[in-house]
Amino acid sequence: MTEKERQSLLDVVKKNLKQINYSTYITRFVYFGEYFHSSEELQEILKSIITELRVDCGENLVTGLLLVYPKYYIHLLEAPEDVIYMHFKLIYKDKNEDQKFGKAIFLPTYHHVYHKFFTNWFHVFTSAPSLLESIEKQTVDEIKKQISSCFMKFYHLCNYLSKEMSENPDEVDDILCNLNEKIPQYLPESTILEYLLNVKSSILKTVEDYLQIYNDVPFIQFYNDTIWPPPLDNMPHYALEKSRDRKRDKGDKKVKKKRK
Repeated sequence: MTEKERQSLLDVVKKNLKQINYSTYITRFVYFGEYFHSSEELQEILKSIITELRVDCGENLVTGLLLVYPKYYIHLLEAPEDVIYMHFKLIYKDKNEDQKFGKAIFLPTYHHVYHKFFTNWFHVFTSAPSLLESIEKQTVDEIKKQISSCFMKFYHLCNYLSKEMSENPDEVDDILCNLNEKIPQYLPESTILEYLLNVKSSILKTVEDYLQIYNDVPFIQFYNDTIWPPPLDNMPHYALEKSRDRKRDKGDKKVKKKRK
C-alpha cells in the first residue's frame, strides 16, 4: 500500500499563487493623511515613487488609487508587503525633509488579495464632501463608526471604478474627472478625515508606527530548552498541585478499601 503524499504549508502557498498567476501574495493597504504643499506637487511626488517601485516589482505591478482633496488625501495601494514598506520609507524618510507630508493613518489591511481592484495606478484631484455637523464625541465607538464609514465608502468607490473599467473603459476618464458630480455618495467626507487625524486614541496607528513595527525585531524570551530536566520555576504549579491531589485521592481510596 503506497503512502499518500503529504503536503506542507509551502505546497499550499505555491498552489494558491499558481492559481492567481502571482509569484508572491498581494496586500491591499489604505491610508489617508494631510499634506502641506500643492495638490499637483503631491501627485507628482507619489507618481515618481510609484514609477520607481515598479522597476523592481516584475509582474506584480503597484496598482491603486490616489484620491486628493484640497487639504487631505486617501490612498489605496495593491502590492507586495515589502513594496508597500518601501513606498512609505521613500515618503517619510527620503522625501519628507521639508515636512510637507503631515500625519497619516492607515486603515484595516487586506492581506492575500485574490483579485485586484485596478490594473494600473490612478490619481485624481476632486473637491471633498463634508458633513453638515462636526463630530464631537471621542469615544471608541464613535471612532470605530467613523473608520468604518470612511473605509466602506472608499472601498465602494474602488469597486465601482473597477467595474466601470472592465465594462465601460471609455467612460472612466470622465468619471475620474467628475467624481463629486457622478458618484459623491462614494467619497469619504473631509470632516471624517480631519476628525480621525486629530482625535487622540491608541487604536489609530500612524504610518510612522507601521514603519517602526516593520523595522523593529521583537525580542521574545524563550525557555532555554538545552537544560533538562527543566527547573521547577518553569513548571506550572497548578499542574503539580493537581498531580499531588490525585495521588492523595488514590492513597485515600486504598486506605479505605483496606479498612473495609
